[in-house]
Amino acid sequence: MATTETPNNGGAAPPQSQCRYTLASGSQCRRWAVRGREHCPEHARWLAIRGTGPVEIPLIEDPASIALVLSQTARALACGQIPPANGRAIISACRVAQAALTHTLAEAKFRLKLRQLGIPASDFFPEAATPPQPSAPPSVQPATESTIQ
Repeated sequence: MATTETPNNGGAAPPQSQCRYTLASGSQCRRWAVRGREHCPEHARWLAIRGTGPVEIPLIEDPASIALVLSQTARALACGQIPPANGRAIISACRVAQAALTHTLAEAKFRLKLRQLGIPASDFFPEAATPPQPSAPPSVQPATESTIQ
């Protein structure tokens, strides 16, 4: 069985298999889409559970999506479309997302500096912990007449 296409053994998805989700920055996701679907697993899940309302909250995954959510929240608050408590909660979520992105960026910069200096990252970042090996359950001794009395 010969095919004319060359197999893709990893890396970027071919255009016909890319996720069609448009990020807040305007670019396409480009991760592998679920076979027979238009979106990757993450965006398919997000599209299935998102709600409709005055503030369209995309999956907060990059600085552009955080800026989009903040601007829509400010507009909705100014127009009185959402209660102030909801606006505060959305802004708080954006702060948490921004802090997580900042931490991820700082860690990536640190790992790059370690690599440039020739220091193994394992000295600072323990590799993924291996799951504990299951231990044998304690042996249960059958009750004898001497232990019952």
